[in-house]
Amino acid sequence: HSCLRHLIYYDLVTMVDIFQYSNEYATTTDLHAFMTDDAMIASCVRFVSRKDKAMQANVPTILAAYCGLQPGITIGDVCHRLDLFSHAIDPRRLVGYGVTRRLIRRVHKLPVHPDGVRARAAHPAQHADSDADLDDHLHSASSEPALQLLRTLSDGLHTDDELCCRLGRSWRQVSDLIGHDAAFIIIAK
Repeated sequence: HSCLRHLIYYDLVTMVDIFQYSNEYATTTDLHAFMTDDAMIASCVRFVSRKDKAMQANVPTILAAYCGLQPGITIGDVCHRLDLFSHAIDPRRLVGYGVTRRLIRRVHKLPVHPDGVRARAAHPAQHADSDADLDDHLHSASSEPALQLLRTLSDGLHTDDELCCRLGRSWRQVSDLIGHDAAFIIIAK
């Protein structure tokens, strides 16, 4: 663990999120420099082109894909809208290239619920690491125990990925739980 931290600190390793079509990304200011750097564009085309296609990805479609990424728009939406597969673009590699070159960044969702904010204020040290009754919540046939745990964890500091891991559910399932309680708000960051 400490070895990995050192590699990251010295910029020898970059960690990226697991690719999911439901992930959202936003462009960074570095995209402008990318658009004017012919060598970087050429390396991007080589990297994101699907290997099973005879043709290479084209630059206008790559740029349209990066520019289409914004909060509220998933990578799956961009793939579908621009039909990236028929343009010989591998979406996983497009995202990987963009994130490692800091052209795009992941947009996380941070659910907030009044119960989570109160729990954080009442027990700040315990709240972050509390796994009490987690197994009961995960193995319950009812969604009510999972919803109660989600309310408690939704303090604005736990990302969508962390909540999905803690609850053992997909974001779609977590989002469905959130839909049962109007007191939730979602912060995109």
